[in-house]
Amino acid sequence: MRSVLRYLVLSFLLLSLTPRLLHSETHAYIGGGFSGAFRSREAGSGGWGIGFGLEHRIAKPAGFVAELSVEQVPAIEAGITPAWAAGDVVSGLRVRDPALRIAAAWAGVRVRGGGRGPKSYLDLLTGISNVQQTSTTYTGRAIQDEINGGLSVGAGFESPRLGRAAIFADAHYQFFFSGDGMPVVPIRVGLISR
Repeated sequence: MRSVLRYLVLSFLLLSLTPRLLHSETHAYIGGGFSGAFRSREAGSGGWGIGFGLEHRIAKPAGFVAELSVEQVPAIEAGITPAWAAGDVVSGLRVRDPALRIAAAWAGVRVRGGGRGPKSYLDLLTGISNVQQTSTTYTGRAIQDEINGGLSVGAGFESPRLGRAAIFADAHYQFFFSGDGMPVVPIRVGLISR
């Protein structure tokens, strides 16, 4: 986990040293909510996630996005009944084993719709992530830790400006290039400065 923090700190230091991002068209945002891990033909499992980042307008409909995110979701293992089907409920923010913990740094493009009122947008992001899978075995806890690349495609909408901020909601499909290829779907609600 310490190596992930180094990557995240280095990413934001490099981002803050970019003079163009200090322009007034740069907006910070933070959001959180549900995150789920899914395999095809299997039910998903719910967890939580949080992300924060910067959006910098580079043209009227487009912007550059840099984001740091953390997700914690139960892993779906072949042959294991999902927790909700077994009557087991996730209590608070603790996610039961086996769990995926993902810390990621994303960068990419956001394309916005125009007009008045709520604005829709599409994101296409790529990044680097630390995927840590923890499971309990008969000999104790097993931790599998990988650093790999990923792709995130998402859509969302933003409310009209409310003072110095706006409310947004979005959903992404995040796929990681190595490991078992389990996609993660974070659905977030948050605030963006305006």
